[in-house]
Amino acid sequence: MTKKRILILVALVLLGIQAIRPNRSVPEVDPSKDFAAMYPGDPEIEQLFKDACYDCHSHETKYPWYSEIAPVSWIIQDHVNHGKGHLNFNEWGNRGKAKRSHALEEMVEETMEGEMPLKPYANMHPEARLTKGERKQLVGWWKTLRP
Repeated sequence: MTKKRILILVALVLLGIQAIRPNRSVPEVDPSKDFAAMYPGDPEIEQLFKDACYDCHSHETKYPWYSEIAPVSWIIQDHVNHGKGHLNFNEWGNRGKAKRSHALEEMVEETMEGEMPLKPYANMHPEARLTKGERKQLVGWWKTLRP
């Protein structure tokens, strides 16, 4: 098989897989169960929180242009599904008190240790990059919410 035929075959496969789209359906949610609705805080800190966390941990994902191209679209959707499966801020009020308390502890710990937002995500989304001061602001707010 010649190089030209291989390139044509690869191009056709890449073109063909574009028809396989990830499921991005958004379920109906009760807005009163959203984390930000349940714990209104300083608007600047809330915006910081949403910019850093909501793309992967809510039904409010803002997909970048490159997330429309397979197989990248599949990888990104898998990451978003994993993030929402672990913690979804739109469904915060559906969690029991103990689970909310534990989630707040994890949020504090992972944010202070620089584990969240994930570095690859923050590298591609400058609005999600948190300075030490911003991390302290978020953690300070979250600590006031723990029972």
